[in-house]
Amino acid sequence: MNIVDITLPYVKFKKSGNYLVGKCPLNDNEVNDSFVVSPLRNIFYCFTCKAASTPEDFIKRIDMVINSKKLKNDLIKE
Repeated sequence: MNIVDITLPYVKFKKSGNYLVGKCPLNDNEVNDSFVVSPLRNIFYCFTCKAASTPEDFIKRIDMVINSKKLKNDLIKE
């Protein structure tokens, strides 16, 4: 799995040297470009929430965020 392909649907990236940077999709109300992806190492790191790992871990984390938001929306509707 390629970290860039996995994160691209969730992050609007800017190129910074050998890295891609953008707002972290794992944080609510993210203001700064704290999410960094290293295509060469195939990893990500967020300077805000300190999340870091592989493409597989990103998928697990983003699924938790999406499911949490769905649950909150369902509770609000009731």
